[in-house]
Amino acid sequence: MKAVISLGGSVIGFPPDVEWLKRFRSFVKEFRRDIVGIVVGGGQIARTYIGAARELGASKFLQDRVGINTTLLNAWLVASALGDVSHGFASTFYPITVEGEKVPVFGGTEYPGLTTDFAAALLAEMTGSDFVNITRVGGIYDKNPDKHPDAKLIRRMSYAELLRLAQVGDKREPGTSFPIDIAAIHILRRSNIRTYVVGKDIKNLRKLFRGEEWTGTEITP
Repeated sequence: MKAVISLGGSVIGFPPDVEWLKRFRSFVKEFRRDIVGIVVGGGQIARTYIGAARELGASKFLQDRVGINTTLLNAWLVASALGDVSHGFASTFYPITVEGEKVPVFGGTEYPGLTTDFAAALLAEMTGSDFVNITRVGGIYDKNPDKHPDAKLIRRMSYAELLRLAQVGDKREPGTSFPIDIAAIHILRRSNIRTYVVGKDIKNLRKLFRGEEWTGTEITP
């Protein structure tokens, strides 16, 4: 398996889940030859700062800039956790840095309105890799599992089906979230990139990368 990992900031937590990051380091060390790069999101820290900027009257452009910078903070933290397994923090749009056995870690792009999912999707497209989205909810559900206890996990779906779900209530607001950003879905779809949405359980991640039975959502062309 050759994959780009889009690591949701909500998985890292706020304050950061240091013990999970240590387990993630062990996982990356085991599969570093299969991981092209890791793109890290902002999560709760991004939503907190974006909310504060909104209350202060900042434009949506500036709210996005605030959010982007929190992804860089998380990316530096992940790079620190990986230690010598990683190249350290890098720029998302320089894919040449992914060569070799060390794994580069990226944050958000410098362009407001584009998420880390979008950056990860571009990196997967540029490198001909699969796309693995590690998210707090662990997959794609038929409705929001945070609001609906009876929400059902969808094990397999097409990009057309995913787009229909993603477009429900999509307003492109800073700090809003769906397991995969709608702009990223279009990138993944146009290049027929195989996509996996999975939770933070490290044992489950290992099963996915080993080609064993795993839990989450697989999205295919």
